[in-house]
Amino acid sequence: PLRIVVGDMAVAGIVALDAPETPSVMDLSAWRSPWVRPEQLEADGALVVWSSPGCCTLQYIKKLFPTMQGVNQIEFSWPKAADQKPLVIGYGILTPVAGPPAPSRLGLSDRK
Repeated sequence: PLRIVVGDMAVAGIVALDAPETPSVMDLSAWRSPWVRPEQLEADGALVVWSSPGCCTLQYIKKLFPTMQGVNQIEFSWPKAADQKPLVIGYGILTPVAGPPAPSRLGLSDRK
């Protein structure tokens, strides 16, 4: 089951609202989401989502989550604004990690 969605709050929130499991939403700035602990990410894994232009680049996301797998991006054109750059929604999977918690494997070691 999907327990955690990580990403910019707009996209992650929309994904979580439509998910049947009612997952927790975690901002890309981990300190803004104290309800999701690094240990939970390791135990449950997560869906990581972001938008571009807007939130961040794929390189930034990969730097935050170096163990992310299945990375993909989908482009959506604006139906009433053909001259605008398409909205790109990216996603990837943080798989659960077996063994003792090690937040640094998920790029969250800087959380205070």
